[in-house]
Order: sequence, then C-alpha cells, then structure tokens
Amino acid sequence: MRQFYYAQGTDQKGPFSLEELKSKGITTTTRVWHEGLADWTIAQNIPELVQELNLIPSLHHNDTDSADAPSMFSNPFSFSGRIRRLEYGLSNIIYFMISIVLSIIIETSYNEAIYLLYFSYIPMLWFLWAQGAKRCHDRGNSGWFQLIPLYGFWMLFADGEFGENGYGENPKGSTFDGISL
Repeated sequence: MRQFYYAQGTDQKGPFSLEELKSKGITTTTRVWHEGLADWTIAQNIPELVQELNLIPSLHHNDTDSADAPSMFSNPFSFSGRIRRLEYGLSNIIYFMISIVLSIIIETSYNEAIYLLYFSYIPMLWFLWAQGAKRCHDRGNSGWFQLIPLYGFWMLFADGEFGENGYGENPKGSTFDGISL
C-alpha cells in the first residue's frame, strides 16, 4: 500500500495511507510526495489523489495556504529569494514617490538640519537593490545583473523562470502539469 507525505509550510507530515490522507484537508496545491516520485509535487498532478480526494484541478491558485505562498513585500530588505514583476514594479514606484517627496522637502526647506533627510536614502536604496536582486533571481540570474544598463527596465516585462530555480521556489506559487502560472 502506497504511503503519502504532505508539506504544510516547511513541515513534512506523514506517512499516511490514502484513507488517512482524506481527513488531512489536502487541496489541489498542497505539496505531496510518495515513493517513486523524483520530487515533491502538488496534489493535482497525482491522478490517484485527484480521483480519491475529489480534487478539482484548476489553472488558478485560488486555495493557497498562507505558508505555501509568499505574500508580497514579505521580506523587502532581504537579498535572497524571488519576486514577481508586479512586486518589482511597485517597489520602483514606491521608491520614486518617496524620493520625489523627500527632494521637495529638502529643496523647499531652509533649515540646515533638514539635510539629515539625505540619510533616509540609505534604507531606500537598500530596499530598491534588494528587490532588484530578487527580481534578477526570478529570471535565474545573479543580483549583480541589475547593474547592467536598462536591465532593470527588462525585468519589468520579462517572465521569470518556470518552477523552482537555484534561488528558490516560483513566487507565483503554482504549477499545472509542470507549467508555471
């Protein structure tokens, strides 16, 4: 009899028989493994589970577990991991809006103490570079690629790599028959 394991966040649970697995709340996007599989996969990719657990495969990632799908801006100052185009684009908008406001405040103020606001650019640049590095990682490249002229613009429009790469799991969080959505 086949024994199944499933992942809940970073925890691995199991082994369970198919009958025991029915009571565990497995969804189409729950990561599962059994002997004979090369790697963990989502439940909707295992026909036996789809049939026995009455799972309805979907193209959209509607029933995510919060531990499985990273939320946007979950770790904005970290240089590790991957982010989607949307988060990268919003990061740039946030940076430029704050920069404009700070520039206006600095230019219109005649107080010498206002120049301390220049130090606020340090965490802002850190944020922008960290988000850029993670977007480079989503494309399968080192974070240093963001130093290439116009590469930042390219990262706004180019797709990330499908599935997991050397920098982490797909930030879109779902696959269907091996294709990232």
